[in-house]
Parts: sequence; C-alpha cells; structure tokens
Amino acid sequence: MTSLLRIFVVGIVASTIGFATYAYASSNSGAQMAGEAAVPISGWDMSNLSYQLSDDPRLVQAITFDLNTSADNVSARLDSAGSFTSCINTAGFHWECSFPGGVQVARMNEIRVVAIDN
Repeated sequence: MTSLLRIFVVGIVASTIGFATYAYASSNSGAQMAGEAAVPISGWDMSNLSYQLSDDPRLVQAITFDLNTSADNVSARLDSAGSFTSCINTAGFHWECSFPGGVQVARMNEIRVVAIDN
C-alpha cells in the first residue's frame, strides 16, 4: 500500500511540475500575430497619366506620368500578372515607362507605380 501511495504522490508531483512548466512556457511566447493588411502608404502622388498605343491599337507601348516630388528609381506595370519595367525621368518630375512588345489593353487590370528615393 505504501508503494502505491508513493507512486500516486510522485505522479501528482510530476503532473504539477509539468503543468507549471507548460504554463510558464506558454506565457513567454509573446503575442501571436498572423494575417495580411492593406493600409495607405504615404509617398508620391501621380498625375497627368497618358497611354501611348503601339501601331497595333490593341497594345499599349508606353505610359507617361508626373510625380509630385523627385524620385531616384521608378518602375511600373499595367497587368497584375506581368512584370515591372523600369521608367526613365524625361524632365523634372515627368517619367516615361516603355513596355517592350506592348501590353495588351484587354489584359490591363492595374496601374502600379513603384517609386524609390534613395
């Protein structure tokens, strides 16, 4: 009977220590965060956007636009599945982005401009 009581006491002590260790470790893990968010990003304002069609009017060959302040590197894309193309500064805050081979007008679903000021 004494050995059964010892086993029972050892089991309770081991369970208590295990629970305390688990509770302590759980409390130290910090805030768990996951997800995705979309918030406005301050930066440049784009204006005076114009499209330049290629000889084939189903394709956009280039776009031009103005930014409200200077930028060092600017890239743009017109199709969310497409890749970005580098733009060149033609004067002041005016930029031109050429799309080699053109972008099909029917596939255009966004105008995304990324500007970086080093």
